[in-house]
Amino acid sequence: MSRPEPAMPGFLRAERRLAANETFPFTCHPGVSCFDACCGDVNIILTPLDVLQLSRRLGVGTRKFLEDWTLNPITKDLHLPVVMLKMKDQEGRRCPFLGDKGCSVYEHRPWACRMYPLGMALPPARAGEEPEPIFLFLKRPSVRDVIKRAVPSGLPIPGDGIRG
Repeated sequence: MSRPEPAMPGFLRAERRLAANETFPFTCHPGVSCFDACCGDVNIILTPLDVLQLSRRLGVGTRKFLEDWTLNPITKDLHLPVVMLKMKDQEGRRCPFLGDKGCSVYEHRPWACRMYPLGMALPPARAGEEPEPIFLFLKRPSVRDVIKRAVPSGLPIPGDGIRG
């Protein structure tokens, strides 16, 4: 007996799902018109591994990295702590690691950057069942629009991005 199709939140229903083993063309380099477009006007949620790898890449301790390079938005709507990369405080809110030739921490880039243009959703948990992730093909600018609908008003918007 197969499982029933999990209910997707309304804001994700319009996104195209990827089937198991499905492939798609994707490239990112200075020769494409959208090069580094995913690196601005977006916030990036950091995993604990992201914090560790980026702090090592920068040669600073994790505490110093968290103090200098991240934000911790707190709202009554969030039930888990969130660590977000602090973007440049200028027009376009560009990633602080973005240089003229692209990502300066490419080998240590955050998970969200590695995943772009894919998104992952977990359906609501059911007793006795392990939820299976659903992978979505997210296209800019819809990435920002989809996430805006999911995040409480006034909270910075997390983003996805992958290079290469």
